[in-house]
Amino acid sequence: MSYTRDEINAILMTNDRAVERAMIRLFELQTQGEQKVAHTTHQNDVGFCACDAKAGTRFARWVQGFNDRNVKKFAPKQLTHPRASRIFGRYCRAGEAPIDRARRIALKHSAQLVRIANAKAEAAQVAAAEDSMAGAEEVQEREVTKYGRPTNEELAAEMAAESYGAAGGNQEEYYQRHLARLNREHPPRESVEEESVGPQPGTWAHTACMMAGPNPSEEEGEFWDRWKDEMKDRDMR
Repeated sequence: MSYTRDEINAILMTNDRAVERAMIRLFELQTQGEQKVAHTTHQNDVGFCACDAKAGTRFARWVQGFNDRNVKKFAPKQLTHPRASRIFGRYCRAGEAPIDRARRIALKHSAQLVRIANAKAEAAQVAAAEDSMAGAEEVQEREVTKYGRPTNEELAAEMAAESYGAAGGNQEEYYQRHLARLNREHPPRESVEEESVGPQPGTWAHTACMMAGPNPSEEEGEFWDRWKDEMKDRDMR
């Protein structure tokens, strides 16, 4: 889901809790120095603008229970709390409640809030996609364990059916195309040369096998076996 500024503004106009979260998000965008002095000193187009930095910072501290050193010391309170009007009256217009001043600040800075909301939505989508892929891989691994790995022909048939269902056309043509690609990327088992089983190269046993040849006679085999054992004995001395 991707938010527009109009959508974020509509939320801010009707939801006091969204306004309070906006104060926190904008406060978090201030530099540490700006958070400390409750004033905007960097013209970086993030966080509060200069005329709203004092009020916005005080509102964010109140909502989070921070003291003037931005240390959590108090219980978090809402901007609609009965004491809020008395404490924040100097930041508000005549007859204006603190939550309404905070709403004006949030609406002024809502372009930043749109970017924050969309970044979070995108991160959530990526995380969900990763979880889905991990789940699919786990299911696939269980299927492989239970039924064995499918052959290239079986995979090609499934892919061809999906391609045909999505776009129509010639299903046999899809099958041959998918099969050719799978065979290139994953050669069939029968076409893969089996690794030779025998003595490791560099050993006396491997040398004896090479010297005896592929089909040695019984006498030759015994000779090279004795030779191999003698060489091993010599190395052990």
